[in-house]
Amino acid sequence: MEPAVFEEERLGAGITSALNVGAIRDEEPAETIFDSGLVPVGKKTEDMYYQTATYDHWLWIGSYPFLKVNLRGERFANESVPYQFIVNAAAKEPGYLYAMIWDDNYAEALEKVHMLGCGRYGFPGYMKDKEAFIADTEQHVKDGLVVKADTLEELAEKLNLPADKLKEAVDNNNQAVIDHQDKEFGKEAYRITPIKKKPYYGCVLGGRILCTFDGLRINTKMEVLDEKHDPIPGLYAAGNDVGGFFWGSYNDRVPGFQVWQPATRTPLAVWRGNLLLD
Repeated sequence: MEPAVFEEERLGAGITSALNVGAIRDEEPAETIFDSGLVPVGKKTEDMYYQTATYDHWLWIGSYPFLKVNLRGERFANESVPYQFIVNAAAKEPGYLYAMIWDDNYAEALEKVHMLGCGRYGFPGYMKDKEAFIADTEQHVKDGLVVKADTLEELAEKLNLPADKLKEAVDNNNQAVIDHQDKEFGKEAYRITPIKKKPYYGCVLGGRILCTFDGLRINTKMEVLDEKHDPIPGLYAAGNDVGGFFWGSYNDRVPGFQVWQPATRTPLAVWRGNLLLD
Protein backbone atom coordinates (compact mmCIF):
# COMPACT_ATOMS: atom_id res chain seq x y z
CA MET A 1 0.00 0.00 0.00
CA GLU A 2 1.47 3.30 -1.08
CA PRO A 3 0.08 6.50 0.44
CA ALA A 4 0.04 9.20 -2.21
CA VAL A 5 1.21 12.72 -1.41
CA PHE A 6 0.36 15.54 -3.78
CA GLU A 7 0.31 19.34 -3.55
CA GLU A 8 0.67 21.16 -0.24
CA GLU A 9 -3.01 22.09 -0.13
CA ARG A 10 -3.86 18.38 0.07
CA LEU A 11 -1.79 17.67 3.14
CA GLY A 12 -4.55 18.44 5.63
CA ALA A 13 -3.59 22.01 6.52
CA GLY A 14 -7.23 23.06 6.92
CA ILE A 15 -8.03 20.22 9.31
CA THR A 16 -4.80 20.74 11.26
CA SER A 17 -5.46 24.47 11.61
CA ALA A 18 -8.92 23.80 13.04
CA LEU A 19 -7.60 21.20 15.46
CA ASN A 20 -5.09 23.76 16.72
CA VAL A 21 -7.95 25.98 17.91
CA GLY A 22 -9.87 23.21 19.65
CA ALA A 23 -11.86 21.49 16.92
CA ILE A 24 -12.67 17.80 16.99
CA ARG A 25 -12.45 15.34 14.14
CA ASP A 26 -13.63 11.82 13.36
CA GLU A 27 -12.22 9.25 15.74
CA GLU A 28 -11.89 6.64 13.00
CA PRO A 29 -10.23 7.28 9.62
CA ALA A 30 -11.95 6.74 6.27
CA GLU A 31 -9.60 6.11 3.40
CA THR A 32 -9.95 5.43 -0.30
CA ILE A 33 -7.88 2.47 -1.43
CA PHE A 34 -7.34 1.88 -5.13
CA ASP A 35 -6.67 -1.63 -6.41
CA SER A 36 -4.11 -0.61 -9.02
CA GLY A 37 -0.82 -0.51 -7.13
CA LEU A 38 1.85 -2.57 -8.92
CA VAL A 39 4.17 -4.59 -6.71
CA PRO A 40 7.49 -6.11 -7.86
CA VAL A 41 7.31 -9.90 -7.96
CA GLY A 42 8.70 -11.31 -4.74
CA LYS A 43 8.26 -8.09 -2.78
CA LYS A 44 6.53 -8.38 0.59
CA THR A 45 3.61 -6.22 1.61
CA GLU A 46 5.46 -4.73 4.56
CA ASP A 47 8.15 -3.47 2.17
CA MET A 48 5.63 -1.50 0.12
CA TYR A 49 4.65 1.17 2.66
CA TYR A 50 6.06 4.32 1.13
CA GLN A 51 4.85 7.63 -0.18
CA THR A 52 4.82 8.80 -3.78
CA ALA A 53 4.39 12.30 -5.15
CA THR A 54 2.78 11.16 -8.42
CA TYR A 55 0.83 8.21 -9.81
CA ASP A 56 4.00 6.14 -10.23
CA HIS A 57 3.43 2.43 -10.78
CA TRP A 58 -0.34 2.62 -11.00
CA LEU A 59 -1.74 0.14 -13.52
CA TRP A 60 -4.90 1.66 -14.97
CA ILE A 61 -6.40 -1.70 -15.94
CA GLY A 62 -5.77 -2.95 -12.39
CA SER A 63 -9.38 -2.15 -11.51
CA TYR A 64 -10.75 -4.07 -14.47
CA PRO A 65 -12.52 -7.40 -13.81
CA PHE A 66 -9.83 -9.63 -15.30
CA LEU A 67 -8.92 -12.89 -13.58
CA LYS A 68 -7.29 -12.35 -10.19
CA VAL A 69 -5.63 -15.05 -8.10
CA ASN A 70 -3.90 -15.09 -4.74
CA LEU A 71 -0.20 -15.83 -4.33
CA ARG A 72 -1.04 -19.54 -4.37
CA GLY A 73 -2.50 -19.20 -7.85
CA GLU A 74 -6.09 -19.65 -6.65
CA ARG A 75 -9.00 -17.41 -7.57
CA PHE A 76 -10.35 -15.93 -4.36
CA ALA A 77 -13.09 -13.38 -5.14
CA ASN A 78 -15.45 -11.84 -7.64
CA GLU A 79 -13.34 -9.38 -9.63
CA SER A 80 -16.36 -7.32 -10.70
CA VAL A 81 -16.46 -5.18 -7.57
CA PRO A 82 -15.55 -1.62 -6.50
CA TYR A 83 -11.89 -0.73 -5.92
CA GLN A 84 -11.70 -1.50 -2.22
CA PHE A 85 -13.63 -4.76 -2.26
CA ILE A 86 -10.99 -6.84 -4.03
CA VAL A 87 -8.26 -5.36 -1.84
CA ASN A 88 -10.27 -6.23 1.25
CA ALA A 89 -10.70 -9.79 -0.02
CA ALA A 90 -6.95 -10.01 -0.68
CA ALA A 91 -6.29 -8.92 2.91
CA LYS A 92 -7.65 -12.32 3.95
CA GLU A 93 -5.24 -14.16 1.63
CA PRO A 94 -1.59 -15.17 2.16
CA GLY A 95 0.72 -12.19 1.71
CA TYR A 96 -2.18 -9.72 1.26
CA LEU A 97 -1.28 -9.37 -2.44
CA TYR A 98 -2.70 -10.93 -5.59
CA ALA A 99 -1.92 -11.46 -9.26
CA MET A 100 -3.98 -10.37 -12.24
CA ILE A 101 -3.91 -12.40 -15.45
CA TRP A 102 -5.03 -11.35 -18.94
CA ASP A 103 -4.21 -12.04 -22.58
CA ASP A 104 -3.15 -10.09 -25.67
CA ASN A 105 -6.74 -9.37 -26.68
CA TYR A 106 -7.48 -7.36 -23.52
CA ALA A 107 -7.78 -3.98 -25.25
CA GLU A 108 -10.85 -5.17 -27.15
CA ALA A 109 -12.63 -5.90 -23.87
CA LEU A 110 -11.96 -2.61 -22.11
CA GLU A 111 -15.02 -0.73 -23.31
CA LYS A 112 -17.30 -3.79 -23.24
CA VAL A 113 -16.94 -4.41 -19.50
CA HIS A 114 -18.34 -0.92 -18.83
CA MET A 115 -16.22 0.31 -15.94
CA LEU A 116 -17.31 3.32 -13.88
CA GLY A 117 -15.50 5.95 -11.83
CA CYS A 118 -11.80 6.62 -12.17
CA GLY A 119 -11.16 3.33 -13.93
CA ARG A 120 -13.63 3.90 -16.72
CA TYR A 121 -12.80 3.68 -20.39
CA GLY A 122 -12.44 7.18 -21.79
CA PHE A 123 -11.43 8.84 -18.51
CA PRO A 124 -10.72 12.49 -19.46
CA GLY A 125 -7.06 13.37 -19.67
CA TYR A 126 -5.84 9.86 -18.89
CA MET A 127 -7.33 6.80 -20.58
CA LYS A 128 -9.27 8.29 -23.48
CA ASP A 129 -9.02 5.23 -25.75
CA LYS A 130 -7.64 1.72 -25.91
CA GLU A 131 -4.32 2.97 -27.29
CA ALA A 132 -3.80 4.91 -24.05
CA PHE A 133 -4.46 1.76 -22.00
CA ILE A 134 -2.05 -0.24 -24.14
CA ALA A 135 0.65 2.43 -23.80
CA ASP A 136 0.22 2.47 -20.02
CA THR A 137 0.44 -1.31 -19.79
CA GLU A 138 3.48 -1.56 -22.06
CA GLN A 139 5.27 1.10 -20.02
CA HIS A 140 4.96 -1.16 -16.99
CA VAL A 141 6.22 -4.08 -19.05
CA LYS A 142 9.35 -2.00 -19.65
CA ASP A 143 9.52 -1.27 -15.93
CA GLY A 144 9.41 -4.98 -15.21
CA LEU A 145 6.24 -4.70 -13.13
CA VAL A 146 4.05 -6.36 -15.77
CA VAL A 147 5.35 -9.59 -17.29
CA LYS A 148 4.54 -11.31 -20.57
CA ALA A 149 4.92 -14.95 -21.60
CA ASP A 150 3.95 -17.25 -24.45
CA THR A 151 2.81 -20.03 -22.10
CA LEU A 152 0.96 -20.09 -18.81
CA GLU A 153 3.77 -22.17 -17.32
CA GLU A 154 6.29 -19.46 -18.19
CA LEU A 155 3.95 -16.78 -16.87
CA ALA A 156 3.52 -18.64 -13.59
CA GLU A 157 7.29 -18.89 -13.22
CA LYS A 158 7.74 -15.17 -13.79
CA LEU A 159 5.06 -14.40 -11.20
CA ASN A 160 6.27 -16.95 -8.63
CA LEU A 161 2.92 -18.76 -8.81
CA PRO A 162 2.27 -22.53 -8.83
CA ALA A 163 1.84 -23.39 -12.51
CA ASP A 164 -0.78 -26.09 -11.93
CA LYS A 165 -2.99 -23.82 -9.83
CA LEU A 166 -2.71 -20.92 -12.27
CA LYS A 167 -3.57 -23.15 -15.21
CA GLU A 168 -6.58 -24.49 -13.31
CA ALA A 169 -7.79 -20.95 -12.60
CA VAL A 170 -7.38 -19.96 -16.25
CA ASP A 171 -9.17 -23.12 -17.45
CA ASN A 172 -12.07 -22.39 -15.10
CA ASN A 173 -12.17 -18.80 -16.35
CA ASN A 174 -12.31 -19.89 -19.99
CA GLN A 175 -15.01 -22.45 -19.23
CA ALA A 176 -17.05 -19.70 -17.55
CA VAL A 177 -16.85 -17.73 -20.81
CA ILE A 178 -18.30 -20.71 -22.68
CA ASP A 179 -20.97 -21.31 -20.03
CA HIS A 180 -21.83 -17.61 -19.78
CA GLN A 181 -21.79 -18.15 -16.03
CA ASP A 182 -19.34 -17.73 -13.17
CA LYS A 183 -20.18 -20.67 -10.92
CA GLU A 184 -17.50 -19.75 -8.37
CA PHE A 185 -18.24 -16.15 -7.41
CA GLY A 186 -21.06 -14.93 -9.65
CA LYS A 187 -19.28 -12.41 -11.87
CA GLU A 188 -21.53 -11.06 -14.63
CA ALA A 189 -21.15 -12.99 -17.89
CA TYR A 190 -20.31 -9.88 -19.94
CA ARG A 191 -17.37 -9.20 -17.63
CA ILE A 192 -15.80 -12.65 -17.94
CA THR A 193 -13.03 -12.33 -20.54
CA PRO A 194 -11.19 -15.29 -22.15
CA ILE A 195 -7.47 -15.88 -21.63
CA LYS A 196 -6.44 -17.62 -24.83
CA LYS A 197 -4.41 -15.31 -27.05
CA LYS A 198 -0.68 -15.16 -26.36
CA PRO A 199 1.33 -13.46 -25.15
CA TYR A 200 -0.23 -13.77 -21.73
CA TYR A 201 0.15 -10.91 -19.26
CA GLY A 202 0.41 -10.88 -15.52
CA CYS A 203 1.35 -8.68 -12.57
CA VAL A 204 1.18 -8.54 -8.81
CA LEU A 205 -1.15 -5.93 -7.32
CA GLY A 206 -1.87 -4.40 -3.93
CA GLY A 207 -3.92 -1.58 -2.49
CA ARG A 208 -2.79 2.04 -2.66
CA ILE A 209 -4.14 4.69 -0.34
CA LEU A 210 -5.30 7.53 -2.56
CA CYS A 211 -6.71 9.87 0.06
CA THR A 212 -8.68 10.10 3.29
CA PHE A 213 -12.26 11.28 3.76
CA ASP A 214 -12.51 11.66 7.51
CA GLY A 215 -12.38 15.18 8.88
CA LEU A 216 -13.80 17.81 11.18
CA ARG A 217 -17.09 17.46 12.98
CA ILE A 218 -19.66 20.14 12.11
CA ASN A 219 -23.31 20.91 12.79
CA THR A 220 -26.08 21.58 10.28
CA LYS A 221 -24.97 25.22 10.05
CA MET A 222 -21.51 24.12 8.87
CA GLU A 223 -19.98 25.36 12.14
CA VAL A 224 -16.97 23.42 13.40
CA LEU A 225 -17.49 21.78 16.79
CA ASP A 226 -15.21 21.69 19.82
CA GLU A 227 -14.73 18.87 22.35
CA LYS A 228 -18.04 19.74 24.04
CA HIS A 229 -19.75 19.60 20.64
CA ASP A 230 -20.36 23.32 20.82
CA PRO A 231 -19.68 25.47 17.72
CA ILE A 232 -16.43 27.40 17.57
CA PRO A 233 -17.44 31.02 16.83
CA GLY A 234 -16.61 32.12 13.30
CA LEU A 235 -15.17 28.77 12.19
CA TYR A 236 -16.85 26.93 9.32
CA ALA A 237 -15.86 23.91 7.27
CA ALA A 238 -17.08 22.16 4.16
CA GLY A 239 -16.00 19.78 1.42
CA ASN A 240 -13.11 17.43 1.99
CA ASP A 241 -12.25 18.97 5.38
CA VAL A 242 -15.57 17.74 6.81
CA GLY A 243 -16.04 14.38 8.47
CA GLY A 244 -19.01 12.57 9.95
CA PHE A 245 -20.17 11.10 6.65
CA PHE A 246 -17.92 8.16 5.76
CA TRP A 247 -16.64 5.61 8.23
CA GLY A 248 -13.85 3.12 7.62
CA SER A 249 -13.83 3.39 3.84
CA TYR A 250 -15.24 5.21 0.85
CA ASN A 251 -18.50 3.83 -0.53
CA ASP A 252 -17.32 3.66 -4.11
CA ARG A 253 -20.36 1.79 -5.33
CA VAL A 254 -21.47 5.32 -6.19
CA PRO A 255 -18.55 6.87 -8.15
CA GLY A 256 -18.03 10.51 -7.32
CA PHE A 257 -20.11 10.25 -4.15
CA GLN A 258 -17.72 12.51 -2.29
CA VAL A 259 -18.01 15.31 -4.86
CA TRP A 260 -21.42 16.41 -3.62
CA GLN A 261 -19.93 17.69 -0.35
CA PRO A 262 -17.71 20.43 -1.86
CA ALA A 263 -20.41 21.16 -4.45
CA THR A 264 -23.25 21.69 -1.97
CA ARG A 265 -21.79 22.34 1.45
CA THR A 266 -19.11 24.84 0.46
CA PRO A 267 -21.58 27.47 -0.84
CA LEU A 268 -23.63 26.94 2.33
CA ALA A 269 -20.59 27.49 4.56
CA VAL A 270 -19.67 30.65 2.62
CA TRP A 271 -23.25 31.92 2.94
CA ARG A 272 -23.25 31.28 6.68
CA GLY A 273 -19.93 33.09 7.04
CA ASN A 274 -21.21 36.07 5.10
CA LEU A 275 -24.22 36.29 7.40
CA LEU A 276 -21.82 36.52 10.32
CA LEU A 277 -19.86 39.29 8.62
CA ASP A 278 -23.01 41.21 7.84
